[in-house]
Order: sequence, then structure tokens, then C-alpha cells
Amino acid sequence: MKAYKFLNSRDVPKVMEDNTIKVGGLDYFRKLEGPLWVADPSEGSIIASSGAAHYPGRVPEHMARRYENMGMYFGDSIDVHVVDNGYRDRIDDLYIFCASLDPFESARKAMCEDAPPDYRYDSCIMIHDVRSFFDHILATGRVKNGDQYVPVTQFFKGSQIGRAEYMKRDVFDATREQIPINNPYLKPHELHPQQEVRMVFARQQHGGEDFFIVKMDDPRQHLELLF
Repeated sequence: MKAYKFLNSRDVPKVMEDNTIKVGGLDYFRKLEGPLWVADPSEGSIIASSGAAHYPGRVPEHMARRYENMGMYFGDSIDVHVVDNGYRDRIDDLYIFCASLDPFESARKAMCEDAPPDYRYDSCIMIHDVRSFFDHILATGRVKNGDQYVPVTQFFKGSQIGRAEYMKRDVFDATREQIPINNPYLKPHELHPQQEVRMVFARQQHGGEDFFIVKMDDPRQHLELLF
């Protein structure tokens, strides 16, 4: 499966010559200021509202399951009054490396022409097979941690790869709709032109760093500079 890493031309040597990539923390993208494109205040989050409700008897089973997803448990209680509570399920300590999937032309247009003016890229590296490149990172990658480089598989406790899932990211109403299970692939529907695939790395311990630099063995067998 091919993928395309769109980037600024000044950053191409970091990948093609220095053999490095940057993996950014979900919280880093939440904190960024700017339009919804790279910045995403809801990155890795599900926001829901319980809504106000009254159940004269027991809470119906299908509603009880929804409330349980928000950490609200009623058991066999009767005559239940639910106040309108807000709820946010946020994923922390995950780091991501993103690229775009085919079709190439629509991805190029989105990332180089239609993106907000300050976020348009002028270069693209094709990843011949995103899974093979991911395996190369796991096999040879080292994370810069202070003055040392630690193998990726030791620095991170787990990693995976998957396509972004684009969906509404407004506040979910637990009384009317199923709250989705949170995961690091959920993205706002407005960003679907990015056609994103993500490599996700789980931090061994909480550190709060915005990003890490991963240095690997020569990756050019997996990469090709298109422009």
C-alpha cells in the first residue's frame, strides 16, 4: 500500500539524508494554534453530553450502556434524574507519524493547494509500501532521548498502523446516539481530504514531550522523492 508524505522542501534532507522522521504527540496537535488542519483541539478525544433526563423506573438497558461509557453507573436504581454532564475521553502519551493514501492527485491537491495558506506543502516523498516502511522503522529506528538514542521497540511500549476514520467530532448526545469507542484514528470529517494513514507509537511512561526524533538506517529503499 503506497502512501505519500507531504512536507516542506526544507525538511526533505532530514528524511532523505539524515534518515530521520518526527513523531508528534496527540497533545502537541491539541495545543497548536491555527485553523483546523494540522492543529486539532479534539485530537484523540471524544466529547459527549449526558443530556438531562428522568427515568421513573430503572434506566433502560441500552441507555445504561451509553451512560456507562461516560463513567455513570445506576445499577438497579429507580426514579433516576440525570443532569446534563459533560464528558471528555482523551488519549494521552501516543505519538504519530502521518502520511496520505491514494488517490495521489486528490491528496496532492488537498495538501499542496487547498490547505490553509500557511500549511501548504511544496514537496512530497512517496512511501512505496507503508507497512514495509513501518517495519523498517521498528527494526532499525532509534529515538533521540537526551544525548542517547534508544531503540524504538524499547522506547515505545507498543505501535500500530491504520487508516484515519473521519467522523463528526461535535459533542455527542448520549441520550440520542451511540458514543464511539475512542481511538487514535478518529479525525474530524472536515479533514477527510487528507486521506490519512497513521503510525501510532505508545509512550512507555508519561513524559509530556511534544515530539520525538526517530533516526533509522538508510530508508531510501522504501522512499522516493516525487517533487
